[in-house]
Amino acid sequence: MIIGLMSNKGGVGKTTLSMNIAKGLSSRSSLVVLDADPQQSSTHWNRVGKLSGFECPDLVTLEEQSVDEAIAKLSNQYEHIIVDCPPSIESAQTKATLNLADIAIVPVQPSPIDLWATVHIIGIIKESQARNPRLRAAMLLNQLEPRTTLSKVMKNAVGQFGLPVLPIGLRRRAIYRNCLLDGRSVYDSGVRAEDAIAEIETVIEEIFKL
Repeated sequence: MIIGLMSNKGGVGKTTLSMNIAKGLSSRSSLVVLDADPQQSSTHWNRVGKLSGFECPDLVTLEEQSVDEAIAKLSNQYEHIIVDCPPSIESAQTKATLNLADIAIVPVQPSPIDLWATVHIIGIIKESQARNPRLRAAMLLNQLEPRTTLSKVMKNAVGQFGLPVLPIGLRRRAIYRNCLLDGRSVYDSGVRAEDAIAEIETVIEEIFKL
């Protein structure tokens, strides 16, 4: 299965989700992360994690190959491929991923700017589904703060865009940010990450229901 995580702006938690979902899935079956983002945040995360002594998911960067070439090679070796796309729906890497993926996940934070950035994504995804009929897509609410009005109305707001919204949303938790410091996942963070692990596990379950 090919799972692409994509957005139309930076800072929505795309790489954090990619790496934590990858760690959760890697305990179930063979998995590789394809870092298709020129910023290579996933690659840096993986490198730091290994230096810190954590067991990290397999990861491949694009380097001189295209998304198509990389996925063709990796599909013969791994059951699951997670593609961390650039923060632009118009990028060649994102469009190529949409043409090949089984699932596209679009993280959205509770802010008007994120909502505006998401509007354009919907049209591109629907165009891709015409070319790639097996492509399923959903939005994932991220960095939610349940007590705020904006977070409360967010699910209804994104639900108007015409794409499914995963039932589980991820809360704004310090543990997600802290994991960036030494390249670990929430699965490597002990009892203090139990709630975050439960969230990621539910996200994985919901992805496979799409």
